[in-house]
Amino acid sequence: MRSATILAAGILGAVVAILLSPSGSTAAVKVHVPADYPTIQAAVDAAPDGATIEIAAGTWPAAVTIAGRTGLRLTGKDAVLDGGGGPGVAIDQCEGIALTGLTLRNCSSHCLSVSKSKWILLSKCRIEDALLDGAVLFQCTGVGFSRCSFERCANYGIRESDSTSVVVSKCAFRTIGDKAISLSEYGSPGPSGSAIVGNTISGVNNYGILIGASGVVVAKNVLSDIALAGITCDTSGTPEGTRIVKNLIRDTGEQGVILGGVDSLAEKNTVSDTGGAGIELRGENQAAVGNRIARAAGPGIHARGVGPNRVEKNRIDGAADGILMETSGGAILGNKVAGAAEYGIHVFGTGITIDRNTALGIWGDLRDHHAAGVNSYGRNKFGTAFFGDK
Repeated sequence: MRSATILAAGILGAVVAILLSPSGSTAAVKVHVPADYPTIQAAVDAAPDGATIEIAAGTWPAAVTIAGRTGLRLTGKDAVLDGGGGPGVAIDQCEGIALTGLTLRNCSSHCLSVSKSKWILLSKCRIEDALLDGAVLFQCTGVGFSRCSFERCANYGIRESDSTSVVVSKCAFRTIGDKAISLSEYGSPGPSGSAIVGNTISGVNNYGILIGASGVVVAKNVLSDIALAGITCDTSGTPEGTRIVKNLIRDTGEQGVILGGVDSLAEKNTVSDTGGAGIELRGENQAAVGNRIARAAGPGIHARGVGPNRVEKNRIDGAADGILMETSGGAILGNKVAGAAEYGIHVFGTGITIDRNTALGIWGDLRDHHAAGVNSYGRNKFGTAFFGDK
């Protein structure tokens, strides 16, 4: 889905453009740590808005507070900000702050916290050994993480609430104690316009990605070795319009994808070796289109929410039921199911259009718990079909 990458690039590009724009006469000012100021905090306090703070290689205290500032850029090749088990970097009520090439590590709670700020960018930074979360965002607009790495975070890699236009692009997450990325898990599900694109996530002890906000695009990520579900669109806050597109998800303890909320789509994902369903539709008016699913311990696709749901042009090879439709309304169209340990297509709902499917299941190719005529059947290829609750 090309629009997913365009959206992420657009938001991230806007952040970069704002950060690179001149900020008056101070735009070219550079200060150096320790040549000009002995500590990073001293440089932050003294530097004018729009200045660049260049940090020399070495280990520095991570307890740096940037409050009420505009246009500061902190850079440093081989500069390590070590919390020593204490506080990390805090950005509060700022605009246009950039951190580039820094390592933030060993902080007591969050290695980075950003609150009530806009147009913040982290690029090519490393966040390691956070005793709680790698990065926390609260009530922010336009925050970008580009080509960063998050390792050995005891709780979350990135945790966001009540923010908009957050982009996580081409980052790596490894050995995360809870969730790698969480957007508005406990905040408002209102419009966020955020994107999670092109990241690599592995070794996570809960969900890989959890979405509680509306209008989020999750695309072209690679997830593996996830204890629970790979990508989850939370159902508790009814987020709207989530798009989960072209992700590679494998080796999950539970589902590959859980799609909750309203008007959401899982499209062209490759999902394999899941401990539960390959894709689970839990919300209202959901669609699973063009996905490839293999070796799911549960159903390949399981529709169990409010409905109506559309399941179309998916390929499923190896699952319990290939497609399990418990909701009413919607359609099952043009799917190919092989190697189902139970039924190829298993239907509990009513008012469903079932057309142009091919299915093979050990217990039967089709199992419809209603009499013939309750659901609408077109040109399917079923060797064995069972109707009614007998």
